[in-house]
Amino acid sequence: MNRWIAQTAAAALALGLATAAVAAVSEPSSAAPAAEARAVENIDPQAIGRAVAEIEEALRSGELVRSKTLIDELAAQLPPQSLTLLRMQAWHAHQSGDRAGAMALYAEIVQRVPADRYAAINLALLEAEQGDVDGASQRLRALRFSGGDSAELAAAMALVGATRP
Repeated sequence: MNRWIAQTAAAALALGLATAAVAAVSEPSSAAPAAEARAVENIDPQAIGRAVAEIEEALRSGELVRSKTLIDELAAQLPPQSLTLLRMQAWHAHQSGDRAGAMALYAEIVQRVPADRYAAINLALLEAEQGDVDGASQRLRALRFSGGDSAELAAAMALVGATRP
């Protein structure tokens, strides 16, 4: 079953399930150093949007080396706690086969933004792939309860065998 989930998860990634639309750059926390706060002020949202679109295209095309280079360039423009940066890093890790890295990044996103459906769905798919089908099912049912159904959520629930209570 794990092989089937992995193949289906890869297909879901190809359909763009792995990333949400570009999120606003996260604001620095009150404990962030002044240099990071200044860096956020100097961010060009249009440039970030173009960079993210280029990364997404590279990932959809399977250009992992190019997408990693573009993510590194994006990292130079954003603070390390940026949700946009974390999402791109998570998707790259997932596409690259770094399941542990992807899970850690998706978990961080979900911890910070519990309503991030794409990160939660991908985290659940990876949990199921690792054998935690019960945990993945619970995560998906909770997501459905908190935010309603969607085609992506229904597909993920079917993949992991999450049943409706």
